Amino acid sequence: MLANHYGLTFPESSSRIAIKLLSKQFFREKVGVLKNLILQFWSSKPRKRAWICIPVGYMLILQLLTGIPKPGVIRESQGPKLLEEFANELFGYPYWAQDLSHLPLFALLAWLWSWYFGGPQTGKSWETKAAWISFSYGILNEMLQYFVPQRFPSAGDVIMNLAGVALGLWLHAKLKKKVLRE
Repeated sequence: MLANHYGLTFPESSSRIAIKLLSKQFFREKVGVLKNLILQFWSSKPRKRAWICIPVGYMLILQLLTGIPKPGVIRESQGPKLLEEFANELFGYPYWAQDLSHLPLFALLAWLWSWYFGGPQTGKSWETKAAWISFSYGILNEMLQYFVPQRFPSAGDVIMNLAGVALGLWLHAKLKKKVLRE
């Protein structure tokens, strides 16, 4: 039994419960602070120009992913087994699921460019820069598939790319407005 300064006694387990409650509150506060820091970071323009490596790097990753030929081409050309297995995974989904995957991939691309240019600000042309780069890349990315064996440009993919870009710009603008209100 534990006694407090008022002379009341409590079983030892209640002090453990109090410590647990305090630690949960402490954890919630720290998670809240971390969440706010993350939201602040991804809604505000980066202070250094070197952060351009994130949207540019993501574009390179997208190009590598969308430039992978079908598994049969890799097998016929005696390419690396690991690349063939990766292509099997990549193309193993139904066509409609592959088409839908363009939406979040290009939404993230537009988000990254919007973030880099600072998001919605009065008197600034963030939308023009972020949209122009993202929309242009969405179309160029699809057209480059013409040069990949057994791949072809698809109007449906271009539409999903552009819809993803619009979604990414819209989501980033909503986040920016929310963070500015707080």
